Amino acid sequence: MDKLRDFLKSWPGRILLILCLSPLALLGVESYFGGGVDPNQVAQVGEASVGLSEYQTAVNNRRTEILEQVDDASLLNEDVLHEQVLKGLIDRTLLEQQAGKLGMTVSDDTINRLLREEEIFKDAEGNFSNDQFSNFLRQRGMTKDQLFAEFRNQLSLDQLNASIVGTAVYPMQAVSQLIDLQLESRNIWLHRFNWQDYADQVKLSKGDIQAYYDANKDTLKSAAMVDLAYLQLSPKTIQVNEVTAEDLQQQYEAYKQGLAVVDERKISQILLTGKDAKTRAAKIKARLDKGESFAALAKAESDDPSGATGGDIGTFNPSVFGNDAAAVEQALEGLSVGDVTAPIKTSFGYQIFTVTEDNGSKIPSLESMRAELTAKAKEYKRQEIYADKVTAINDLAADGFSIEDIAQQENVTLKRIKDYRKETTSRSYHNQQ
Repeated sequence: MDKLRDFLKSWPGRILLILCLSPLALLGVESYFGGGVDPNQVAQVGEASVGLSEYQTAVNNRRTEILEQVDDASLLNEDVLHEQVLKGLIDRTLLEQQAGKLGMTVSDDTINRLLREEEIFKDAEGNFSNDQFSNFLRQRGMTKDQLFAEFRNQLSLDQLNASIVGTAVYPMQAVSQLIDLQLESRNIWLHRFNWQDYADQVKLSKGDIQAYYDANKDTLKSAAMVDLAYLQLSPKTIQVNEVTAEDLQQQYEAYKQGLAVVDERKISQILLTGKDAKTRAAKIKARLDKGESFAALAKAESDDPSGATGGDIGTFNPSVFGNDAAAVEQALEGLSVGDVTAPIKTSFGYQIFTVTEDNGSKIPSLESMRAELTAKAKEYKRQEIYADKVTAINDLAADGFSIEDIAQQENVTLKRIKDYRKETTSRSYHNQQ
């Protein structure tokens, strides 16, 4: 709407307004908005119309723009908003029709050429990218035809603008008055007086003050006051010092779930069973540490049939290990291709694993994220303690405890305000009395 107002204030806009308003003056508004109107249309403008969905979308977009600029949504006048948006859509439709009557249009070839020159659609080498063009359309929920139509309308209006610059035949004063009427603007001359310049000319006696007081007693009443006691509680005031390993693991698991990463690592194992399994596992791990082949040792030493294929058991699947899944997953955490775990005691025996192939996404280890996970764990605990404390305070208040007793029992500072205006609503307090 602001762009349209700026355009109307320019010379091309002034002339175009004359062109658009002349038929209105001759034929009357009814010829533009009269007749049977489709229920899905909000306005008929000549042979064109403003659709209900287009109107609702424009209203929503304009409302969002305004709310980003003001803090209080109650200041928004919905009636004025709807009126301005509808007027803007009608104005644009009139402009587009005028451009069409003058034969101002743009071919698809021209639009294609102009779009290919747009930097937003170019790749790193400076060439037009169909992928970036498709992403642009997808992000804005548009089709190619819709983009072309919007582009064509804007270029047609630009042509109209350029074609009538400097061709004005109406007196500047008449055009300005007409523009002011449309924009509901008026010329105002304002002069400000500085009251301090006249302060020394004013003399007041006690009698003048008393007379003013007697005449205005009803309007000089002070607002009702109360002494206010309240509890103010915020999560920021709650101290959380200790975070356990379990808290960190919980946050780490939540982080991995949020990434939706699938472990695509392929692993091999050496399984050792029997009474001497632990001893055998330690000796084999020592040989692996000296550089012996994992596959060769698996074939020679593993008590599992997978030893015949070098211990290969395919892609890691926690469900295969049943109750031992957590221990195995923890042992494999952070391992890269070629790394070997220490012997792990499971329900199958003693197992040694190695990663042979990794086709999955890289997940940072818990240790590398310790600082971030610690902060998240503290915040989680802080919010948990805060929610529990609010519930406890509400329960005590419902049971009839005084605000002083609640403050002492829950170790919350009791605050007080003297002569607090009862009608003040700019602050929020918990448990007011």
